[in-house]
Amino acid sequence: MEGTVKLMVGPVYRKIEGKPFEVLRLADRKVDDAIVKLDSHVPPSLKSKTSELYGAVKKAPEAARSVVTDIRQVGVVEKTKEVAKTLYVKSEPAAKDLYNKYEPFAVELSLAAWYKLRQVPVVPKVVEVLIPPSAYCVEKYNSGVQYLSDGEYWVAAYLPVVPVEKIKNSIHNELEMKENNASEINEVEIQVDNSTEG
Repeated sequence: MEGTVKLMVGPVYRKIEGKPFEVLRLADRKVDDAIVKLDSHVPPSLKSKTSELYGAVKKAPEAARSVVTDIRQVGVVEKTKEVAKTLYVKSEPAAKDLYNKYEPFAVELSLAAWYKLRQVPVVPKVVEVLIPPSAYCVEKYNSGVQYLSDGEYWVAAYLPVVPVEKIKNSIHNELEMKENNASEINEVEIQVDNSTEG
């Protein structure tokens, strides 16, 4: 078998023998020339950024080994908890700021939509039917989130809780304002009617 391979490959090898080295040397020279020309045109700030990137890439395996070591020492779940808590702590102030900024606007829009919906004849009856089961489901959800977050299911602590009391208070405040405005309008109408009669 070896003799057959030498017989077949031998002539081809003798024909290209030494030439791949010359081709390699030529390619090396051309690449070197291109790099020298490119280096003369690249601004120094880009060169420094490239070296920083190269340094970061060199450190990547060390960082990966560090993370793997941490995971081996404390476990995947604990490391995930640690990372999640870090992310939560870093993003919580911005999220609270956004919430505080847009929450009044969202409440106002939702109340406006609620009053528009109440003008549709069927909606008040449907709402009367749906309020008890909806309130029950929301209370179950809130208590479930509370129970899970108090236990060992730490992810549940990041689930939102439906602000039932806040919703009730907003609706009652708006209803009182509407009733006050309606009673003022009725008083004005009565005064106008009395003045036209006299």
